Amino acid sequence: KELIRTQHFYKNILNYMDDPVVVKDENHRWVFLNDALYKFWERDKEELIGKSDYDIFSKEEADIYWEKDNKVFETGKADLNEEAMTICGEKHIISTKKSLYKDTHSGQRYIVGTIRDITERKRVEENIRKSEEKFHSLFENMLNGIAYCKMMFDENNKPIDWIYLEINDAFEKITGIKRDIIDKKVTEAIPGIEKDAPELFEFYGKVALTGEAAELEIYLDTLKIWFHVTAYCPEKGYFVAVFEDVTERNINEQKIKDLAKFPSENPNPVIRIAKDGIVLYANGVSKLMLDDWNCREGQFVPIYWKKLIKESLESGQNKMEEVKFGDRIFSIVLALVVDAGYVNLYARDITGRKKTEEALRESEERFRSFLDSATEACILTDSKLNYLAINRVGLNYFPSMTRLEDVVGRNMLDVIPDLEKTGRYDKYLQVIKTGEPFSIDDVVPHPKFGDVYLSIRAFKAGDGLGLIVEDITERKKAEKALGKSEENFRNIFKSVPESLLAVDKKIKILDSNNAFAELLQKYASALNMPEDELQERILSELRKNYGKKEHGIIEISTIAEKRSP
Repeated sequence: KELIRTQHFYKNILNYMDDPVVVKDENHRWVFLNDALYKFWERDKEELIGKSDYDIFSKEEADIYWEKDNKVFETGKADLNEEAMTICGEKHIISTKKSLYKDTHSGQRYIVGTIRDITERKRVEENIRKSEEKFHSLFENMLNGIAYCKMMFDENNKPIDWIYLEINDAFEKITGIKRDIIDKKVTEAIPGIEKDAPELFEFYGKVALTGEAAELEIYLDTLKIWFHVTAYCPEKGYFVAVFEDVTERNINEQKIKDLAKFPSENPNPVIRIAKDGIVLYANGVSKLMLDDWNCREGQFVPIYWKKLIKESLESGQNKMEEVKFGDRIFSIVLALVVDAGYVNLYARDITGRKKTEEALRESEERFRSFLDSATEACILTDSKLNYLAINRVGLNYFPSMTRLEDVVGRNMLDVIPDLEKTGRYDKYLQVIKTGEPFSIDDVVPHPKFGDVYLSIRAFKAGDGLGLIVEDITERKKAEKALGKSEENFRNIFKSVPESLLAVDKKIKILDSNNAFAELLQKYASALNMPEDELQERILSELRKNYGKKEHGIIEISTIAEKRSP
């Protein structure tokens, strides 16, 4: 009765588990399935109990399951695996654990399998990989140079340097500076730049501190290049610089007066406008702009442009604007010809550049939206294990940090000081170095909830690291409870008064109880033979009769008596 109560107790535990559990006998028949499994497979109990893998799955899948089950029966070692399974006509990826269980009451052996559907997790990992590849491809194939940098400040928040964290191919082509500048200060990569372009330090520093995007046009004498720079702030203290080489454009702008003499030969729109706003001349390709303004030569430009022309004349400075005409975007320069009392409007089509910038922005937004929609913690780092991105679920693992900016940009060791002691820090660096992923279940102390068990999958993402982290505390508790149940049944097996010997299909001894050991000693003494020899005789008798018995555990007292004198 106590055994029945114990079995009923553990059966209820299994039915309360969220993960499906299946028990198979040595004939691979399903003899027990918990409630979670019926729900998982959307089948009734009558449809599954007593069936085998071949009744439910394709032959190819069933062959694989049987082979793994037989290996557990033969070795007694648990099998951990990720495998594909067809459920209700739909492919799923599942994580399975198969363990050998010996029933101490009946003597039968069983496979106890726990199942976790990780289809969604695998989909998340694949989407992250594809998103990262798409983002990296876009990054590398942009025509404009891009640099992702960390700004350095002194104790008074004055910008004093920046470190290159990543650059694209166009950066190398435009500047001639190679990728070995990664993780170097700009003052090391371009000696003398702090004296050549101090305004660039102020420009990037302001963007990194305020988070406000800005544009700048600057000539670097150290590189002999004019740059048009657009800077963004992905997180405080960092900036992304998107720049193009405008050296040729600026040289051409120095010839404004010459261009004014031959505007019809210019492939871009050129419009001469009097100080009162009347169009004096427009070359052929300016038709797109004039149509948008609804004016022709001898007519006034719109009020907005009249105002810009007035401001330019009063300030004595050229004006620059970006304007959309139809489906095209133009960069407009209002160049003063003061002596003549008019301005020349030069337009340059920058549609391609703007679309690329917008695609980059949308890609970043989609990537962030994707991360925050995941049900598992998703984390990305650079090659030095500095956090680049983390979703809302991931923040929950850092109780003292509630905002993304509390984590992003910091190194793992700053956020988790004891990480090196766990050995995971070195393993993460090894993943980045070799590209080989790894998975681990680890226990992490939590100040509020105590020990939390985490399933961690680490993989290379670009030049850095990707992590998928899942809380498996409840699963671990269930596994522990199941292990305790197995231990209880084993203790019962050892203590029953009947002599029991457990063997496998090849009649190799798996286990025996205390009564068997006493019986073997008794008859060996009576027969005046070593216990090993008597045991071998018993096994020989079992081999002769194998297949005639229903179970792999047989009472052996009568066999020994046959050998008595």
